[in-house]
Amino acid sequence: MSAILGKITSETTKATKEIEDLSSPLVASAVKKRAINNFAEFLLTNATALKQNASAARSNVRTFFESQVALLEMATAAGRQEDYLKEKEEILQALNAFVAIAIDVHTTVLDYRKTLEVIPRMTTRFNQARRELIDALEQSLMLFGESEANSKDLIARIERSSEDTINDEQ
Repeated sequence: MSAILGKITSETTKATKEIEDLSSPLVASAVKKRAINNFAEFLLTNATALKQNASAARSNVRTFFESQVALLEMATAAGRQEDYLKEKEEILQALNAFVAIAIDVHTTVLDYRKTLEVIPRMTTRFNQARRELIDALEQSLMLFGESEANSKDLIARIERSSEDTINDEQ
C-alpha cells in the first residue's frame, strides 16, 4: 500500500506542475482537460489497486490476529501458556511497534484524505477519480484502525495470560 501511495504522491506532484504550466490563457482548454483527465485515469487505476490491496491486507491481518488468539487459547487450554509466553516480550515489542506504525500511517493517510477533500472540482472524470481515491483511502483507514484495535486486544490478552500464569504458579 505504501508503494501505491508513494506512486500517487509522486505523480500528483508531476501532474500539479504540468497543470499549472498549462494554466496559461494561451493554452487551449482541450489540452488542459486532456492533462487533467489523464491524471484522473492514473488516480482511478491506483485507487482500484489501493482498494484491492487494502482488502487483501485486511483479510491477512484478520487471519494473523485470529491465529494468534487461537494459539494463545490452545496453549492455555492445554496448560502450556508458559510455552507460548516464553517469547512474550518479543511478541509484545513487535505488537507495540506495529501499533505505533499503524497510528503513524493512519494519521498520514487521514491527512492525505483531508487534502484530497479540499481539492477543487475540475472535470467530471477528475471528480470521479478523486471520490474513488477518497473511498480507497477510507478503506485503508478502516484497515489501520482495525489493525490497531486487534493489536491492542492481543496485547491485553497476552498480558492477562501472563498474569494468570504468574497467579497459577503462586
